[in-house]
Amino acid sequence: MDTCFSVLMQNDLSATEQEEFRIRCRSALDGLETLLQSLLEISKMETGLIQINKKKLPLMDTVISAVNRTYPKADEKEIEFVFDYEKELETCTIMQDKRWLGEAVINVLDNAIKYSPDGSKIFIRLQKRNDLVRMEIEDQGIGIPQNEYHKIFQRFYRGSSKDVMEK
Repeated sequence: MDTCFSVLMQNDLSATEQEEFRIRCRSALDGLETLLQSLLEISKMETGLIQINKKKLPLMDTVISAVNRTYPKADEKEIEFVFDYEKELETCTIMQDKRWLGEAVINVLDNAIKYSPDGSKIFIRLQKRNDLVRMEIEDQGIGIPQNEYHKIFQRFYRGSSKDVMEK
């Protein structure tokens, strides 16, 4: 980020170059803001300060909102979201805290985008079974080795494969 600002301070940049570096600076600041928000959320979770406020709300609104928030990142990598759901789920309401369920879906989608190759697809599947709804998010990324599945809920866990370590 320091480099972006120092380059912007130069007087010999064209308007196009200045705009490009403004965009890069904004992106870097957005990344820092996201990181800080995540750290605050983790801190709140660990201290029990998060309050869950459940309401009966449309599930699809929450899912589509999460997709819309992650779409720009997916679009940069030409990643396509593919939806697969039963028609009745369009009007399905569930007890949820829209903010926290949305955050959870965004986190999964962000990881799917981050670790998926350019031009790939991310599948979002919703299925209703009795009184439950199952959501699957499948990407075409590197995946997590089966022998590491038990670690995925550990704080700051990242897979051990070479590709994960380079991201």
